[in-house]
Amino acid sequence: MLDESLASPGGFEAVWQRVQGARSAPPDTGGEQLREFMVAAGRACELYRALACRMGGCACTLRRMAEEERCRARALAGEYYLLTGDCCPPEPSCPLVCCCLKSLRSAYLAERESACAFRAAAERACGELKCLYERCARCEEGHARTLRGIILRCI
Repeated sequence: MLDESLASPGGFEAVWQRVQGARSAPPDTGGEQLREFMVAAGRACELYRALACRMGGCACTLRRMAEEERCRARALAGEYYLLTGDCCPPEPSCPLVCCCLKSLRSAYLAERESACAFRAAAERACGELKCLYERCARCEEGHARTLRGIILRCI
């Protein structure tokens, strides 16, 4: 007679993993999402710096936004270290800015999407991490409004 644990979907794999003595992967405690947020903040920082070099009229605003993104990436890196015990150096990025207006639009859409992602993450988080995610969402929403204003002035 066939063992029912083997007949269930994924049953054989689970039994085989136990036979091999393999450990199941630890549940993700939010570290992967924190890492994604850090990478996105680092890329946004570099993009805003590059745009500031090309767009003199709003360079001050773009540099300020780049600094806010850099600070956000550091705050997220601190939480990542507290959560995982690992240091996560920023990934190098080199933004390609061919058309400033298109780059601004892409950044605007990314800021809106990021704000939604931070809001969703805040709903699942608790404590200091929840507060950080909520602050990040508000800041991203502010960046989206600022970018919208820059785009409308450019058109």
